[in-house]
Order: sequence, then C-alpha cells, then structure tokens
Amino acid sequence: MRRWVFISYGDEPADERAAAWIAEVLRASGHEVWRDDLLQERNGVALNAEIAEALAARSHVVFVQSAMSLSSRYC
Repeated sequence: MRRWVFISYGDEPADERAAAWIAEVLRASGHEVWRDDLLQERNGVALNAEIAEALAARSHVVFVQSAMSLSSRYC
C-alpha cells in the first residue's frame, strides 16, 4: 500500500540529514514524500499555507525528534 508521508524536522544539519535519509528510503519503497525543501529554497521564508496544505494531504507524518525540532514553532 502506497503511503503519503509528511516529514517534519528541525532546522539543523543533523535533522536535515536524517530527514533526507528517511525521505530517500520511503521514496525507494514507493511512497510519496513531502519535505519543506521550498523553505530552504526561499531562504527560510515561512510558507504556512503551503505547509498546511501539504500536511492535510498526507496520510502519515514522520517527526524527526531533536532538541531543535521540539523547540521549533513550525515542527
């Protein structure tokens, strides 16, 4: 069964590496994955509406837990 996955992670290199690895594994397994790549491309400009839309469209959420993600307003 194909799953639609939203990955939430903190804004630090270790979290980003973990999220990228998780996304790669999930995509290789045939799952549709959304990460906040657009946030990075737009220099951190918050895309609240786009994030909310992507989250609502996904059936599953993966939360990469770290000190940064736990304190993040967006996570």
